[in-house]
Amino acid sequence: MTIVQTCSLCTRLRALKGSDAPLARNRWTTLFEGPFFKQWPGSLMLVSNRHVQEQTDLRPSHAREVWLDILDAERALRLTTGCQRVNFVKFGNVAAHLHWHLIPRYAEERHPTLTPWEILQAHPALKETETRAKAEAVYRERTQEPWHSQGLLVSREELVTREAEHFLLKANSRETGVFGAALFLRPKNAEERATANTLPLPVVLERARAEPAGWESFLMQRNYLDRSWDHFGGNGEPGEFPEETMRREVKEESGWEVGPSLEVTRQWAHGLLQGFLFLARPAPQASDAPWWMLDHPARTACDEVADARWFALDTLAAGHGVPESVAGRHRALLAGQSDFLVTTRV
Repeated sequence: MTIVQTCSLCTRLRALKGSDAPLARNRWTTLFEGPFFKQWPGSLMLVSNRHVQEQTDLRPSHAREVWLDILDAERALRLTTGCQRVNFVKFGNVAAHLHWHLIPRYAEERHPTLTPWEILQAHPALKETETRAKAEAVYRERTQEPWHSQGLLVSREELVTREAEHFLLKANSRETGVFGAALFLRPKNAEERATANTLPLPVVLERARAEPAGWESFLMQRNYLDRSWDHFGGNGEPGEFPEETMRREVKEESGWEVGPSLEVTRQWAHGLLQGFLFLARPAPQASDAPWWMLDHPARTACDEVADARWFALDTLAAGHGVPESVAGRHRALLAGQSDFLVTTRV
């Protein structure tokens, strides 16, 4: 954690108890009760642990984690208070240290279309007191304490404790952001498939590279708005290695147990490692025909998967009908590249 002695927020980051003590802290940010808590119960302030002034001063990998912290803080605020919406702002005019204000807005407010700053400007006494008389300038009906939280009436201390717990729970269980995905290959020629599946994976890889037009790759269609085709796989969980991620995701998305696997390429985007692609083979299944012989292999239903089918390997490498990331993985596979770079998003 970078500390500047003359910075007021750096001073708060050093405080471990008293009125300046944080509600929660993780590697990237620290969560405080917001300065507008008296007027808008549940308000939070999230502060960067690094002393930087602007969001663009953060390293790309750091910025991703910080943004996820912001989402976790907003989620904790909404879940705890049941507010109607959240106002979110970054100023930095008083303290030149990167931080954000998250302010819940409630259905009981008298001026729902005004920002908190406009309301405080119209009622300056609100900055100085939290008496019911002054609170009525903001709310049609609202007492000071206790407050409603998840159907219960709680004190200020209980309210912020709940927010901190929800924030840390999400931050500590966050996905790693690095995916593990499976590449399944088979020859186009049905007569060659039975013997090809008994070959060691390095030999399969060698033959696919030598004659890509004679091989096919098995992809799934994601059941999202874009309905794009992709490999079976997904983001890792905390403490999970990419190969473990791949095996778990394949099991969840298809019901298949993965047998042998071989890392064939890695994906990078904007200088950050995004994931690993493994040439894989499902373990033997109790079915009438092996998976690699069927155009529509038997698999368990999964809400994330709309469809699955085989594509010509050379067609995929050319980028026809698939995202650039998927095409790039196949090109890297055929070129024998240990990693490849994605500079655009499709």
